[in-house]
Amino acid sequence: MNKIVVLCGLPASGKTTFANQYSKGKNSRVTKIYYMDDVCKKGWDLCRLSKEIRKSEKATGANIFVLDGLFSKESEYLQITKEFCDYEIEFHYWEPNIIISLWNDKYRRNKDAKQTIKNMTVDIPNIKELKKVNKEVCIRTHIVERKSNYQMFKDKYDLNDGLESSTWCLGGKGWGWSGDNSWDISAEPQPASFREFDELIEKIMPDISFLKYKRIYGECVTTESRNGRDYYSNTIDGYFSCNVERLYDMLVEYGELDMLEEYSEIDVK
Repeated sequence: MNKIVVLCGLPASGKTTFANQYSKGKNSRVTKIYYMDDVCKKGWDLCRLSKEIRKSEKATGANIFVLDGLFSKESEYLQITKEFCDYEIEFHYWEPNIIISLWNDKYRRNKDAKQTIKNMTVDIPNIKELKKVNKEVCIRTHIVERKSNYQMFKDKYDLNDGLESSTWCLGGKGWGWSGDNSWDISAEPQPASFREFDELIEKIMPDISFLKYKRIYGECVTTESRNGRDYYSNTIDGYFSCNVERLYDMLVEYGELDMLEEYSEIDVK
């Protein structure tokens, strides 16, 4: 039986992180995630969503469908259970934790969800009642986990674990279709600076001294290479790479991350 997975909880509870991890972990089955904010923007109702899921099921072979959105009311759970009465339905419920959700939400979007987090209520699915509609219904409960300071740092500055520069060509070779015609690819000069790194440091430490900058750069930045190509030629490309976790550790060492106050200090009134 195919499965619908419904995620229920306050904003910043960890639903989307869970959805992405859940999808990667299901190797034997194909999982498709529906981010309900995008579904709403398309103007789809639950009936239209159901049709799209059934169409996707036939077209792609997917048999697990994750609904990631602000599901919070028993009436919504009932509608989903009725609409997908021929599916196994797995509700995942995050017990509300306003303080941690406010902390997790702090830097993840340009517009926060503070008022929603403070005022929204989330019903726990009443499985006994839902089973009257569909016997293949179950619930998994979760606690809201606090994001680490390192993750908050990445959220604030929109970073991944690595920061890379634009590439430059180190040289290469090109060939025509017959193999008789070939040409050498000239190397380009290495850029004088790692612009993306410099812009980040300027945001964090606008008054940084040269000696401090030099130490951070030396500890965090390396020059790397990888295979590259244009449409007709093979090349080796160079680029600068910054280890973001090492950068974070050094900024903590220098006392430059005071903006990461403890979540217990967040106003929940």
